[in-house]
Amino acid sequence: MTSPSKRTLTMVGIVVVVILALVGGVLWWGMSGTMLTIVVEDARTGQPIEGATVGVAGETLDASAGRVEAKLPLGDHDVSIAAPGYESTQTAVTLAMFQPQDLGTVTIRDASLEVSVVENYPDYPVVGIATVKITASEESTDTMGGALALVGLPIGTTGVEISAEGYMPLTMPVDLEPGDNSIVCTITPELAEVVDRRGQAYIASNYPLIYDIMHPARQALFGTKTEYLDIMEKSEDDRAGVVIKEVRVNDYIELAEYKDRATGATYQDVVRTPMTYVAGGALLAALGQDSMTVSESEYWVLHEGQWRSLADGERSDYMP
Repeated sequence: MTSPSKRTLTMVGIVVVVILALVGGVLWWGMSGTMLTIVVEDARTGQPIEGATVGVAGETLDASAGRVEAKLPLGDHDVSIAAPGYESTQTAVTLAMFQPQDLGTVTIRDASLEVSVVENYPDYPVVGIATVKITASEESTDTMGGALALVGLPIGTTGVEISAEGYMPLTMPVDLEPGDNSIVCTITPELAEVVDRRGQAYIASNYPLIYDIMHPARQALFGTKTEYLDIMEKSEDDRAGVVIKEVRVNDYIELAEYKDRATGATYQDVVRTPMTYVAGGALLAALGQDSMTVSESEYWVLHEGQWRSLADGERSDYMP
């Protein structure tokens, strides 16, 4: 039969073993690492980011749900936070025994883009850019007035496509940095739009009716130059010219080459636009004619993204 003293010693031994086991377990747990907690969110929306990861101590932890909690080895570590299309960020942390680390909320940014669309034809009044379709990173949006803000775009190089009725389409690469970005896109009106504006600018304009530039048939109608000048002298001031009432554009003619006689300059891929001007006015009415037509051609070339009329500064006859 075991004596009470022996039973007591046995119980003490068991307790000691248990305590040592517990202490050892606690020490082992503490020495094997400590808990790290971090929350990863979108800086713009405050929401979790699909595909977000936390890299620390050689491990890649999934942060798609937002909150990450993991036991990690003790020591100094670099914590990297990243997500597809977002900036990456890094912070340092020291993990010590029995000292859980909560890094709180870390926000990372994707990109936003403000697009302003202007036209590359400043010489004549802007009718107004109507609906502009802007496509970036496969996201397409319509805007009125040529201004738009796009959000939630991936950082890096993306293509921006601009299209609007009456304008030549534009595609350009844009390097998106994290956060706010802005660009100005210059689009060129189609030639038909340019020519139409030019013609509209002439309507209601008053031009002198010069005898020397009249077609011979017109000269014969008005008589000799002396007779015509006599009519002009007797006319009132507001009847000294003709008023453009209508401008008609005939079929465009594409030319492989246009040579300017005055300068000797040669231009490639020139478009010739035959124009017919219909004029009227008090002077013509006094001469017994309701209207007259004048025909001429203009020559256009697309130079550095802008339609340039060769008649503006280098007017000459077409030399085949």
